[in-house]
Amino acid sequence: MAPPPDARVFAASDFTAFAGLAYGEDAVSFQGHPEFSPAYAQALIETRRGTRYSDAVANAAIASLSAPGHSARVGGWIRRFLQG
Repeated sequence: MAPPPDARVFAASDFTAFAGLAYGEDAVSFQGHPEFSPAYAQALIETRRGTRYSDAVANAAIASLSAPGHSARVGGWIRRFLQG
């Protein structure tokens, strides 16, 4: 799998290789959900534990939620983009 030919990857992780894409100066897309609170993200993970995610993956994901988040930073990027 590869990003679209006109896209530049600006955010990635081991889990999501194309977490953020920029298309020139005109558009961006995100795979993540910076609007999700840690509590909401944990609830989503728990609903998929044992079916979509193994216990080990669910535990690691939940543990990562205690790290400082980037929602405000990403939200600022989106706000600045929309304000043009």
